Amino acid sequence: MPISNKTTTHGPGRKKNIFFWWTSFGEIFDVHAKTLDDLGYKESRMNACGYSLGATFSPNWMDVPPMIFTGNPLIIKPGMVFFMHMILMDSKNQLAMNLGETYLITENSNERLGKQKLDLVVLWLFNY
Repeated sequence: MPISNKTTTHGPGRKKNIFFWWTSFGEIFDVHAKTLDDLGYKESRMNACGYSLGATFSPNWMDVPPMIFTGNPLIIKPGMVFFMHMILMDSKNQLAMNLGETYLITENSNERLGKQKLDLVVLWLFNY
């Protein structure tokens, strides 16, 4: 099934997609990539935006198919847990930023599992 066309407002004049459990990993990445590309970050974004978590055996959690990347047909189902991230890198200026959060997929929505505030943290590293 395709991504749900239901949306909700998120911030002034913005809309965000509501993903349902029948959405594939690839569809989530495609929305993530299009959003960043449309904002001018195509050259800075990674080619994955998260991965599933849980008890696994070899191969480990960083192997395909749990990664969220374009074309991955794996369908999200209730009970799955994901670490979703957005990483932007500027190699020329040696800058990077990463936002990430862990979610549990439920029957009708998702549950944010992190308990930390979502405030911006700025870390400056200097070479001496």
